[in-house]
Amino acid sequence: NSTNPSDRRLTEPLTAPPDPYHQQQWLSRDLASTCPLEVKMEQLEQRVEDLEMKLAFQDATIEDLNQQVIKLNDLMSDQQQAIRLLVSKLQTADPSDIVSQSDEGPPPHY
Repeated sequence: NSTNPSDRRLTEPLTAPPDPYHQQQWLSRDLASTCPLEVKMEQLEQRVEDLEMKLAFQDATIEDLNQQVIKLNDLMSDQQQAIRLLVSKLQTADPSDIVSQSDEGPPPHY
């Protein structure tokens, strides 16, 4: 029950080449098989279509992530402003408004 190597190439999942050196082999791996030219063109068209879908998905993902970064940047800016306001209020607070620990009575749960 042996399989023809060219048949195996038709069923392997399509993955991008690990580096540009192997790109030519990746693009032409089915061209060396004994399949008819129409099948080879269909395979190339399918690869292009798969890559276009992946690119569209990546573009949408990048846009979603960009919107999240914008929201987080706005939130961080608001929090920094609130911290500056609190620091300013603490710096202008009158020390006499703060009760020393010796003047403080025991907590109510004692």
